[in-house]
Amino acid sequence: MKITHISTFGSGGAAKAAKRIHDQMKKDGHDSRFLFLEKGSESKYEIKYSKKLYLIDLAARILKKMGLPPNLEQSNDFKIRRFKKKFEYFSFANTSYIDLPNHEAIQHCDIINLHFVANFIDVPSFFKNIKKPIVWTLHDMNPFQGGFHYKLDEKAYAFQLNGLDDEQYDFKRRAFKPLSKNLLTIVTPSFWMYQKSKDSQLLRKFSHFHISNGIDTEIFKPLNKKECAKSLEMSTNKPIVLFVAESLRNKRKGFNLVLDLVKDPNLLLKYHFVAVGEVQNSRATKDITFLGRISDEVQMSKVYNAADFFILPSIEDNLPNTMIESLCCGTPVVGFEVGGIKETITNGENGFLSKEITVDGLKKALLNCDEIGMAKYGQKIAENARLKFQLTLQTDKYIALYNSLVRQLS
Repeated sequence: MKITHISTFGSGGAAKAAKRIHDQMKKDGHDSRFLFLEKGSESKYEIKYSKKLYLIDLAARILKKMGLPPNLEQSNDFKIRRFKKKFEYFSFANTSYIDLPNHEAIQHCDIINLHFVANFIDVPSFFKNIKKPIVWTLHDMNPFQGGFHYKLDEKAYAFQLNGLDDEQYDFKRRAFKPLSKNLLTIVTPSFWMYQKSKDSQLLRKFSHFHISNGIDTEIFKPLNKKECAKSLEMSTNKPIVLFVAESLRNKRKGFNLVLDLVKDPNLLLKYHFVAVGEVQNSRATKDITFLGRISDEVQMSKVYNAADFFILPSIEDNLPNTMIESLCCGTPVVGFEVGGIKETITNGENGFLSKEITVDGLKKALLNCDEIGMAKYGQKIAENARLKFQLTLQTDKYIALYNSLVRQLS
């Protein structure tokens, strides 16, 4: 089986989930390749899509500074530049990468697995020219929306973009309408995303499957808590409450709620708050220990193990990698009843969730989780998570799906 995974980025949350699948497939002996556009390192099986010549790239930057968009991507960027800081992400259905279907990695494979491909694939030409089975793993809601990637941003800001969001939706509608049901199959990591996609006008006609994200449970596993804390130079005088996000600026991930939480002097007396991720100096506070960005998975496993509670205050989310990583290390999760978090966390078993999406609701969930002694059940939490999220289980499901789709079209 020859598989090509396609992702806009070679790093980040969605790329991490995709590359884990790709890496495990290689370990299992499958011919898997990972094709990405930017933010990643190349290898034999991880291929960067294009390399611009230096002079061409230099000319593009000069034109950009002059206010003259040199290509479609820059033109699109100009359209939303003044709104960028308001929402998490907005992407365009049309890109300049119309020759992507002719790439050797795509010509070579039996099946294509799309992941987060925003601002990479040119939706109209890609689906028109690909005649082999495509699996699309939905890491967010963008594939069945316009340009926004989550519903809350769409509701809040679509009206400000003067029809741009509707325009992206229409490009997708026209691309998907003539597409054969047999050519595109949807995979969702959470049942929440499954239902959202299945109910959508854009993707409802295609077959849907639920396959969770997976992780290497030989890396993310229970370790000695005190030794992990010592190696990280973290005090264990008080229970450690951990927050993790790629960027602490992401409003959807809820770090602003953590900042409000640590304003409570009683909580500061009771807990030691720690955060991992990129943070702006203006958002830093002495009440939280900031560890910065950590890309090494072995190191991150130690961080989860050092913590007593993992706080995940996302206000809208699919199936966060951080939640799975924490559970597999045996660290209970505290958060809100949203998305794939709600279907994974059971109060009193592996964490505690609040129905109320407020700072007070988050505080009550943390205190409840502490009061019932959830931190003592780390081994059981990890064992249950391992049974559900072990990477080989997920890749086996993908391979079975790939085989069935290839047989259908042969």
